Amino acid sequence: MKTQSNTVRICFNQEIDLKDLEKEYAVDTPQFKMWFRNRFKGEFEGFVWVDLNQKDPNDPEFTNVDIRDDQNEGLSIEEIQFSYRAEGWMMPPKFGDKFFPLVDLLHEFDDGRTRALAAMEEKERWIPCARIKKPDSSLTSKISTGFCSNLFAPQRSITPSDYVKGTVKLIKAGELKRDLIDIEAFLVTKGNIHKKYPDNAGGWITKIKNMIFEKSAAPTISDVRKLDERQWKKYLKKCVIYGIDGKRLSVNEITFYKVPSRTAEARLLYKILDNTSKERHTYVALYCGGDLDAKQIRLHLNTFMDNTDKTHEKAIVYGNKALGEPLKRENFEDTKQYTFFILPTIIGDDKHDSTYRNYQVFDRDSSF
Repeated sequence: MKTQSNTVRICFNQEIDLKDLEKEYAVDTPQFKMWFRNRFKGEFEGFVWVDLNQKDPNDPEFTNVDIRDDQNEGLSIEEIQFSYRAEGWMMPPKFGDKFFPLVDLLHEFDDGRTRALAAMEEKERWIPCARIKKPDSSLTSKISTGFCSNLFAPQRSITPSDYVKGTVKLIKAGELKRDLIDIEAFLVTKGNIHKKYPDNAGGWITKIKNMIFEKSAAPTISDVRKLDERQWKKYLKKCVIYGIDGKRLSVNEITFYKVPSRTAEARLLYKILDNTSKERHTYVALYCGGDLDAKQIRLHLNTFMDNTDKTHEKAIVYGNKALGEPLKRENFEDTKQYTFFILPTIIGDDKHDSTYRNYQVFDRDSSF
């Protein structure tokens, strides 16, 4: 084992020296510098160790919202965890389609976020990264590096919807003209799309260019924080939430519903009635899916809760009539047997972002 230095760390039980990486990848050669510049649209500034103990998985740095249409939703983190467990840290091939995670000059991730999140889940402290110096701090530079980094699957290859969303965002930000020639020029020169679809394979470059032009006519960018139920459950395990009896709730006592949904209201009604018959209170965590803006998200959440209340009222009327109307409404207290928690599902909103970073939820009476 080498003497511990600033360049030597242990990653997945493997000792790695950054000086060895510099030799292995011949980083001082014109060939490497040209390959890196063409591949990632920036200058290579050396290998660095990133301390994952100093990172927060809920920080906007890991959202990936500008590059990935589905952000980090789904099984991608777990898939990389399984890969780590089976193979450990795998060195990318020299001048190949894959490379180390990229960080900027402040050591914030430009690429490889999912690999870093998976390493954090595996309790690894250090991860070797390549530092990139981009031409400027514009959104164009950020999205260009993201597109080029994901042409070939690090675990998930870039998709047509990723190209569309990122490029529409550039048009909305005023950094790209809404013109078919300009759009195609950006995709080719900054996004390397021709490497993903050689010779316009399947007509995909044309299709993507036209989708961007169409969607940018009245661009609407989704404000939904795209986590699936499994990821929200993992998030909620770190939250401190109390039930009506003053005791801390476990995640297993909370039912999750994604809105909008055609069936969620009916399923929740059945859940409430079933729990009430067993003398259990129903705790409901709500989040949104799909591509919605902040106004639509709030509308769907409030509509779902209001409709549940209306069904509750109808159930009381039905029950009272079924019993021959023995009770007058004014003579008893209406105690709802359910409680809503709203998950911080709006991305780019100061209140929701702060709530998400601090592992909190909104109650129904708060201004979410």
